[in-house]
Parts: sequence; C-alpha cells; structure tokens
Amino acid sequence: MIVGTRDIFLADCRDFAARARAAGVDVTLLEGTDGFHVYPAATFLPESAEARRLVTARLTAPEPA
Repeated sequence: MIVGTRDIFLADCRDFAARARAAGVDVTLLEGTDGFHVYPAATFLPESAEARRLVTARLTAPEPA
C-alpha cells in the first residue's frame, strides 16, 4: 500500500495495514512524505514515478516457494 502523509486516509491505511499484518497478511505500507491522495497517479511528480516503480516491482516479483 502506498499513501501520502497528507492523504486524508493515512490513519485508515495505517490501521488497515496493522490489522492485515495481525491476520497474517504480507502487507507493506509505504508513506510518501507530503504526498496527497492518489499522488502516485500524478505522473508529473518525481515521487509518483518512484511509487509506481515500487508497485510494479512488488506485483512482478516471483512468488516465494
């Protein structure tokens, strides 16, 4: 999960990630400093390119054996 520190849903994302971990889900929460809601979709920002790169890497990584 990627959320900006200025996103209105930051607290909800933190809670969701904590609950998911407690349930045994492999979840990573990345908080983009000063990021606004859906900042990874703002293609004109350098931070958005990095966020999209991280998502792509996670989604295309080989599954653990």
